[in-house]
Amino acid sequence: MNTALAQRKYRLGLQWSAEVGRTVGLGALIAFAALQLVQLGFRLAIGFEGDYSVYLLRYAPFVLTAIGWAYLFKAFPRAIATGMTRKELFVAFAVFSAVVLAGSVAFIELVKLCHNLVGAGDLGRLDLGGAALLETLIRTAVYFTAGAAAGAVMARFNGRTLGAVLAGVVIAVLIFRPIPFQLLFTEFAEGKVFEVEFPGSEELLAPMDAVLTVVFVLIVWLTLARAPMSHRKA
Repeated sequence: MNTALAQRKYRLGLQWSAEVGRTVGLGALIAFAALQLVQLGFRLAIGFEGDYSVYLLRYAPFVLTAIGWAYLFKAFPRAIATGMTRKELFVAFAVFSAVVLAGSVAFIELVKLCHNLVGAGDLGRLDLGGAALLETLIRTAVYFTAGAAAGAVMARFNGRTLGAVLAGVVIAVLIFRPIPFQLLFTEFAEGKVFEVEFPGSEELLAPMDAVLTVVFVLIVWLTLARAPMSHRKA
């Protein structure tokens, strides 16, 4: 019994990971495979030379944000109901985060590999996922932890208006994080009052995303460390 209790946090983290893998992960792979088959058909039929995988990389990070938000938001009350401690919850979510991020990085690298193999022209921002493997990990981590931070503040305030507002602030910081750097470093053309590239310079975003990832993790820790667990079972 003691061994089972000691291992339950790891089992829970792996259980969440399996759920995401069976749903979101499998769905992403099916969508990617279908896209490649359609594009192959167009290449054979009309000589199509493009690759629209860029759109998967453009929107996939926000799927990670939604996963981090949803799972942490529902994990906290469940932890209270089952008598888990904060430490157990944090460990379970850390295991879940590690597996999800590893799978996400692998998926993004697969997309970039297939893009390079077909030799398609640059139709957009394939570097949205990060030009190098480390940048890919940082980029996925900042989106996931932002969602977790939003879920944490929502859980802390039990889904009330204040929690929703604070969660919105977290997501706004994530989405608009490139703009301050662009305002500092963009050289404005004569006669133009305002011109900002979005989502912004990748060279600037990588180190900033690493810092923001740490900040979002701290928000999760500090928010839930003060959250009441008065209904925890003995």
